[in-house]
Amino acid sequence: LVGDLHPARSRLRRAGGPAGAGRQGGDRVRDDRAAVLAAHDLFAELSRRLRAAGPERIAAGRVSIPNRQKAIIVARAVRTSAVMG
Repeated sequence: LVGDLHPARSRLRRAGGPAGAGRQGGDRVRDDRAAVLAAHDLFAELSRRLRAAGPERIAAGRVSIPNRQKAIIVARAVRTSAVMG
C-alpha cells in the first residue's frame, strides 16, 4: 500500500489549474492541492504506524496519530502546496 502512495504523491506535484487561471482559480487549486496532500500524508503516516504496531496491538486497541503530529503533517502539506505554486 505504501508503495502505491509514493507515485501518487509525485503526481500531485504536477497537478495544476487551467492555464491562465485567475487568482481565485489559482487559490482554489492551491487549497485543493493542500487538502489532498494533507489527506495523503496523514493516510501514509497512519499506514506506517499500523505496520509498525502489528496485528496484536491493532486487535487490542487503537492506533492513531497524535494531534501534534497531525498538525505538523497538515502544516507541511500547506507549505508544500504553496511552494508548488
